[in-house]
Amino acid sequence: MVANFVIRTINRSNHIRGAVYLDTCAWSHLAKRQVPFDPLIKWVEKRGYYLWIARFSLIELAGDTRLYRPLVELFTKFPVLLLDYADNELEGRPWYSVKINYQSEFHFDPDHVEELVEEITHGTLSDARKKVLEDGELFGRSIQKSIPEIPNSKKQGWSGFLKLVENRIRIVCEQNGYPVNEDAIQNKECYIGERLLHSVVYWRYFISRQKWKPSDYGDLLHTLEMPYARVVITERNLTECIRQVARKTNIMTPDVYPYTEFLQDPFKCEEKYSKP
Repeated sequence: MVANFVIRTINRSNHIRGAVYLDTCAWSHLAKRQVPFDPLIKWVEKRGYYLWIARFSLIELAGDTRLYRPLVELFTKFPVLLLDYADNELEGRPWYSVKINYQSEFHFDPDHVEELVEEITHGTLSDARKKVLEDGELFGRSIQKSIPEIPNSKKQGWSGFLKLVENRIRIVCEQNGYPVNEDAIQNKECYIGERLLHSVVYWRYFISRQKWKPSDYGDLLHTLEMPYARVVITERNLTECIRQVARKTNIMTPDVYPYTEFLQDPFKCEEKYSKP
């Protein structure tokens, strides 16, 4: 654990992203034993990365108590980092110096499975899940209200993207009580989570004219964390969305893969998507 912490610290100091971020669908797929865990472990070890589970993934997974035990059993096979930046990026620091709000390494002895399952079962995750669902409903109503106000034309394309994202960063900072850092707004290495979130919103609802779905809120919460990772494993729609954003914009994005393919054979999937 100490060695892993030192490696992560060195990576941050050298501006290297070493995390592999699995979204809730990917973790659920593994916990349900729909795919084996070993191929992913071998790939992570070969690449010198580490696995990251976000606070929001744990909150989402808390919705199905049947996953508690199999998820904990995964943590006995390979270390997984619980890492949370909270809203610290709103201070306007470059991504590699954003303060980490909380981190803990999950790598348990099989004899402690019962203890951790008990802690999760009677912890605060259920209350946190209710709060996220409430926030999602409010956010969804806001998006659905604003979509009809967007001109139904693709002529503007991405030309309005940069101004929209910069304005949204200012609004989010003000809403959360942070002073607006104009120098940081002009620096693509700052506010990288906010940039990806609003890029996804722009692509889905302005460019693609997609309709809002309740599950979209979860995707957006994940995008706040994803650019801090080297690799992201997520569902196919969001994979394509982030790839489009990477092609059309100059923001920081991770390498992204659909979990349905990647977890089956990480090496083969990586090779497939790395081809020009």
